[in-house]
Amino acid sequence: MLKRVLIVLIAAVAMGVGAVGDKPISREFKLPQSRAAKMKYDNAMKKAYEVWRLAAMAADKQYILDLDEAKKAAMRSTNLEEANRVAAVTQDIDTHFRDLLKGPNPHNSTIVKVYAEKEWQPVIKVKKDQKLKIVVAGKWNINTKQTNGLCGPEGRQDGFGKLMGKLNDEGDFVVGAGCEWIADADGVLSMVCYDPLKFDNTGYVTVEITNPDASSAATSDLPAPKEAE
Repeated sequence: MLKRVLIVLIAAVAMGVGAVGDKPISREFKLPQSRAAKMKYDNAMKKAYEVWRLAAMAADKQYILDLDEAKKAAMRSTNLEEANRVAAVTQDIDTHFRDLLKGPNPHNSTIVKVYAEKEWQPVIKVKKDQKLKIVVAGKWNINTKQTNGLCGPEGRQDGFGKLMGKLNDEGDFVVGAGCEWIADADGVLSMVCYDPLKFDNTGYVTVEITNPDASSAATSDLPAPKEAE
């Protein structure tokens, strides 16, 4: 008899049926150990997603660069149909990249735009010894009157157009397409497009700033930055 009761109970559990008939079993944990296990799993999944997201963004960026070379080759061979196909795919990949850049946001990232025609733009407040990971996407034009004005945040070969960073009024440093940076003082991190003559500049790049240490995530209550659309 006892054996039969145990078999019935085991079958009920396997079917998702509790001791109160056909009422579904709740997935909301009540005990500390169960809730701690769930929290540990959620944190592990967030970290795994972040690793994948950054790898996917890197793959998108490389694909865009490769497609840019493919488009140039198609143009040189006067194959406009192929050039248009490459341009369409590039737009799709760029959209995918921007979607990855915007979120989800498991580590409280700050996303801002830095404009090519503006001088130093404050982007985020930082604390001393705070480590930031910076990822940059997009292109701007540093000379609308020339054919080689369009470039990414890494700039042109002559150095113009690269994204620069500066803490307070101290010396600047190259951000480019991204970097890891540690603040040596409390203050405000600002960024700018390196180009002394900005009157003919247009466009912006999108900057994602993340503090890998989620317990002391970077905060930004400055009015200047705008969230990426």
